Amino acid sequence: AKNRCNSLRSGFAHALKTALSQTPEGQQLLEGPKTPPKARVEVRHTAARVMLSEVFTVGRAAECDVQTTGDATTSRLQFLVISLPQGLCIADAWSGGGTRVVRRETGELPASVPQHWTTFVLPHGERVTLMTGAKTTVTLGPAVKDLKKVNGATNSVNGVAVEVPRVPTMRLVEEAKIAVPKAVPAPAAPSAGPNGSASGGAAGGANGTVATTVAVAAPSSPGSCAYLCSRAIASLRSNMRAQQQQALKERLKGRLLAAQRQKLIAKQQLMVFQERLEDPGGSDGASVEDLRDFLDGLGVAPAPDDPCTSNWTCSICKVSQKCKGFRCPFRHRACRDCFLKQVDSKCPIQSCGYILGAADMQDLRFPEERCKVFTPAKVQESSTPCRAGCGAAFTLAQGKRQAWSCSCGAAPVCTACGVTPYHYHGKCTEV
Repeated sequence: AKNRCNSLRSGFAHALKTALSQTPEGQQLLEGPKTPPKARVEVRHTAARVMLSEVFTVGRAAECDVQTTGDATTSRLQFLVISLPQGLCIADAWSGGGTRVVRRETGELPASVPQHWTTFVLPHGERVTLMTGAKTTVTLGPAVKDLKKVNGATNSVNGVAVEVPRVPTMRLVEEAKIAVPKAVPAPAAPSAGPNGSASGGAAGGANGTVATTVAVAAPSSPGSCAYLCSRAIASLRSNMRAQQQQALKERLKGRLLAAQRQKLIAKQQLMVFQERLEDPGGSDGASVEDLRDFLDGLGVAPAPDDPCTSNWTCSICKVSQKCKGFRCPFRHRACRDCFLKQVDSKCPIQSCGYILGAADMQDLRFPEERCKVFTPAKVQESSTPCRAGCGAAFTLAQGKRQAWSCSCGAAPVCTACGVTPYHYHGKCTEV
């Protein structure tokens, strides 16, 4: 799916360049180095990154290269950016609210809105802010501290720095709106009436007024640039929806196994639910959303890569996360990718010493080839294995004790003396 998505992006860029090369104005945008400059993107003037790809997508969906989460008024696929030798081409993906330029250094404020779809080009090196939805801004161009390096002394007069007044955002938004072009009525072709005089056609009134018809734009031809862009954007949307649906199914499969392990559903029910996942539109009317609600009602924990309401920072990779993450029995939290990267199947926190078991690998959805070669770890003298034999183990702590409840459902164990059940109201020497 990733390769197909990259192929669609490159195909969209190729179709755009092919259409531009057929006009003198478009050929000017293609003049320059073969490798166009890399674009720098900011979301809400906080998160910034340099895009390595020549074509990238911006939207609310997790599959987009630049994600604008937290704003429901932004479309899942808002717009595409194609870096050309002479500028950045902004192509709105038929979003719900459109894409509007609300702040730039000089020039007009172009916009692509539902009443007037258009594609516009922004020059490299200029800091431009676009509004997507009701409250999300996406800024393209250099950082504020680098503007003087790019533009020279644009904010100074006779060598003296001058503070540039900031225009309120709402005023900028109003200025960015483009008036909807009114349809020009076209007179109907005159036809001979009964008396030999010209009449207004079938819609002619009794007063002899001439009826008018509104001119409707002809649909784009299959070989036009608009047609190719429309097909490419539709393919991107379809591919993103397929990726989201497939990712949701994989997460639900892991949660079903956890529910069966916790004895919340029987094995026969597990098989039925797995069949429903393969065919969500079956004769019984079951759907993926219904199954997710069913597991939530049973109290099954969300998958490690299920989306969460608030962001948090992984303690290993130091990257802001938008998913739940995974916690070891000792409350150490990290993202799923960091757990999967562990070669020895241990907790990524070095001071933890917890060894993952079969149940943990099932919740993390380890690759099938890795689970096949999984064998319970050889427990050292200072470690205590799970009493159920699932392969999980922990290192005995010195002077500290707490209850270790294994993910497989075994009885809690004391981390200081290894005795089960855990003695809440007594010291280890008293047991």
